[in-house]
Amino acid sequence: MSATHVLEPPGDLTAPANGLDSGTLLRQILDAIRQLSLAERLIVAEEVLQFLREDLRLERREQKRKGMEAAAQLLREDYEHGTVASPPSWEERCRQMAEAAQIALPHYQHDHELTIFTALDGEDFYDYEAT
Repeated sequence: MSATHVLEPPGDLTAPANGLDSGTLLRQILDAIRQLSLAERLIVAEEVLQFLREDLRLERREQKRKGMEAAAQLLREDYEHGTVASPPSWEERCRQMAEAAQIALPHYQHDHELTIFTALDGEDFYDYEAT
């Protein structure tokens, strides 16, 4: 990007308290940055990137929260309308796990790649001298 490149501000910026429109304020900021040394510009860039990272982190957190709330609401509605089953009992869950283990057993018996790390079971994980 060349030094003469002019950034146009987004249209949704609110007017700052000093009465300047966002375009004027942005041009003043960019003009001020152009007058800084390279080291000072890098500091400004690092700060701006830090602001952006924080804003993105907060936005992602908010989107995740909204998504979780929406999912919880859908589950509540399904439960109220009787369209969602109750979770399985402990006994049913154990039966399902035992069935899954029986299905997986032949793969572990005949595929050495799946059990390669069990050869290390008898070895110490960490050798150190006790002091």
